Amino acid sequence: RQAGNWYPNREIYPEGLKPLGDALREMGLGFTLWVEPERVYPDTQLACEHPEWLLSVPGDASYLFNLGNPEARRFLTDRISALIAEAGVTCYRQDFNMEPAGAWQAADAPDRVGMSEIRHIEGLYAFWDELLARHPGLIIDNCASGGRRIDLETISRSVPLWRSDVQCSLDFNPIAMQTQTQGLAPWVPLSAGCCRSPDRYSFRSALGPGMVVIWTTRALEERVDFPERLPLARELLAELLRVRPYFYGDFYPLVPFSLSAKAWTAWQLHRPDMGEGLVLALRRPQSEQTRLESPLHGLDPSARYELQNADTGEVTVASGSELLEKGVCIDIAERPGSALVLYRQVG
Repeated sequence: RQAGNWYPNREIYPEGLKPLGDALREMGLGFTLWVEPERVYPDTQLACEHPEWLLSVPGDASYLFNLGNPEARRFLTDRISALIAEAGVTCYRQDFNMEPAGAWQAADAPDRVGMSEIRHIEGLYAFWDELLARHPGLIIDNCASGGRRIDLETISRSVPLWRSDVQCSLDFNPIAMQTQTQGLAPWVPLSAGCCRSPDRYSFRSALGPGMVVIWTTRALEERVDFPERLPLARELLAELLRVRPYFYGDFYPLVPFSLSAKAWTAWQLHRPDMGEGLVLALRRPQSEQTRLESPLHGLDPSARYELQNADTGEVTVASGSELLEKGVCIDIAERPGSALVLYRQVG
């Protein structure tokens, strides 16, 4: 209920956020600042000083900060920009946990239906554009209750590091990460999956350009000493860094989209500029299928490719034409289980 007090709490941060930002920078770390600027609660500083900038939300105790008001937007831009500059923020995370439609509809004139929403969203884009212009290199993390604001305009300015609130649950199903990736990857090149358990199947289910790992909570829940898991955790993170460049390439689903626990999911990531890529296959917990055979895509039929099984280290060589026509054959004995094949052009 402090949303609307956009100033550091001086009891906790007597010198503001600068000492924290300085310490992080000295350690070579970035700084993510998490703010929900469009939501304002009663009795906060903003609600008391500028009620004319707020729209009432039917059925909600909070107000909607009206980004369609140019004066209000200038204030918010200056305020958030000052926080970013003070703390040396490298990633500005904007959340949005309310239903705004009622506020916009109530503010519309009868002959101007929809204009409040249009002006607000235009203001949002202008707000982000100004922050990016003032702070070169700034990353904007677009949350909005987890993935509820992923569109062509927002992804041109931001990245969704928390794609859905489905992974708020400690025991969320990794199939959710698999299907999010398959659904988003053709349209949204940059996003982050979430892994709550340091096991290979869960981790590979969340592979992407970025990843959120929340392992210590899971270890406590299972009464497991986290240090026992560190060797595997390090191995998995090294694998993420190894394959991450491929997520900037072309995405090819190798099986149809499915939410079923009896299915497989698999896709190919191909970097034509590098002549490299990967095939990731995931056998879900109730699948009776032990083998996947699928042709690959985007390869040079006249070239030869070296394929390496990331788990066994086994290396094979095949022609591009063979891989395009017959493809790869992947066996997964465990369920759930995973397989990762890396390939590169060798001639």
